[in-house]
Amino acid sequence: FRDLLAKKNELTQELMSYTEQLKQFRSAGKDSGQGVIPTDTKLNITLKSNRMQGTVELHLMTSNYSVIRAVVIFAEHLFDGEACMLHPIPPSNNVIVQISPARDVQTMMTIKAMAGLSSNSVQYHVFELNYVMPKFAMYHCVEASQLTKKPEGYCSFFLSERPHRI
Repeated sequence: FRDLLAKKNELTQELMSYTEQLKQFRSAGKDSGQGVIPTDTKLNITLKSNRMQGTVELHLMTSNYSVIRAVVIFAEHLFDGEACMLHPIPPSNNVIVQISPARDVQTMMTIKAMAGLSSNSVQYHVFELNYVMPKFAMYHCVEASQLTKKPEGYCSFFLSERPHRI
C-alpha cells in the first residue's frame, strides 16, 4: 500500500511539473531561449566494447533532436569515487562515455542525463535510468576466421555431474 501511495505522489508531482513547464512555455512564447523537450523523447542506452582502446563504451542517444547537456553515472567498482560526470562540448543528441573497469564485476549503473531542446536551453529534463553492466563486458567475441593460429592441442575429461548443474 505504501509503495502505491509513494508512486502516486511521485506521478502527481511529475504531472504538476509538466503542467508548470507547459504554462511557462506558453507564456514565454516559442522564440524564447527556454524550451520543453517533446513528450515522446526517450533516452536509448547501448553498451559496446571498443577493442582498439580496451574500453567499454556506453552510448547514450535521444530519440529525436533534443540534446544531452550532462551525464552523471553512479556505479560501484567502475569509477574512482563511484561516480562519473560528463559534459559534452558542444551538447549533442549522441554521447559516448568510455569506461574501463578494473575488475570483472557485474554492477548496476544509475544514469542521470540532462536533456534540453537546444544547446542554449534554460530548462532541462533529467532522465533517470538503471542499466546493468554485465560481468564480462570487456571481453570480445572472436570468430574462427579471425584466429591467426590454430589450436595445437586439446583436453578431454569426465564430468561426474550433469553439465547444467555446474
